[in-house]
Amino acid sequence: MPAAQGLDFAAQVEVAADLVVAEDAEAIDHRQRGAGPLHYLLRIEMQVRLVGHRQDQGLGMVQRGRQVLALAGVGALQFGLMYVLYIESYHWLHPAEVALFTIFTPLFVTLVNGLLVRRMSWLFLLTAGLAVAGTGICLWTSLGRPGLALGFLFMQASNACFALGQVLYRRLAPRTGKGDHELMGILYLGAVLVAVAMALPTVDWAKVAQMTPRQLGVLVYLGAIASGLGFFLFNAGARRTDIGTLAIFNNAKIPLAILASALVFHEHVDWLRLAGGGAVIAGALALNGWMVRNLLKPADCG
Repeated sequence: MPAAQGLDFAAQVEVAADLVVAEDAEAIDHRQRGAGPLHYLLRIEMQVRLVGHRQDQGLGMVQRGRQVLALAGVGALQFGLMYVLYIESYHWLHPAEVALFTIFTPLFVTLVNGLLVRRMSWLFLLTAGLAVAGTGICLWTSLGRPGLALGFLFMQASNACFALGQVLYRRLAPRTGKGDHELMGILYLGAVLVAVAMALPTVDWAKVAQMTPRQLGVLVYLGAIASGLGFFLFNAGARRTDIGTLAIFNNAKIPLAILASALVFHEHVDWLRLAGGGAVIAGALALNGWMVRNLLKPADCG
């Protein structure tokens, strides 16, 4: 029996016992009627306790309901709407340009956190800016063709959704008192609702039915491993580190992705640019760690 139900049952038993004792005492010996008022006071006390306990249960359920809705909203924003905007940008941008325009996420993370705590950290903005510069060295490509501006706006909206989601999660999750494995399913539910609502009017189900086993396998990998497990680990790390480190690691994945493309898919890589950009990102991470240890107070770390 759950603890709350056990307490409720125990309170009812105590009230029933008081009623029985009071009535039996009166029936057995009229000479003990002087104890009657005491029994009635006990009955009133237990009834008040029972009502108060039920009110506490109701408030607890309301609070849990609000937490569930808030977490589902975070998932809808961080994963659902983010991916909708991200995929839409491919209508206007080449893959290299999409990768390039993700580099501004650290700035969004730092700015969003500063607005939420009403205290902007210029030192974290500095390290986030270094992370953007380092990633730009790795990815920079020639720009200036039609449609680029619209694609850029879609990508920045996607970056903002992802940044806001992770900052909100690291603020909301500790308040629930639960582990990440108990919460992430709620976030994914919110993401699924947004994705399904946006996809249903446009999906060509005939083409979906014609997908090959290999294509289905790729989708399962992207959904369950790359996104499902990847985002779980990312958010789990987000609530365990300072906001500066979180911002930088939004871009640390890009040199790793370039390295994986070279090692796994044997794509051409400019190793000098990769090394230079990676060194700048590593320097930003080292500088951030030094600032957290020597210059910033715990309250300033987000």
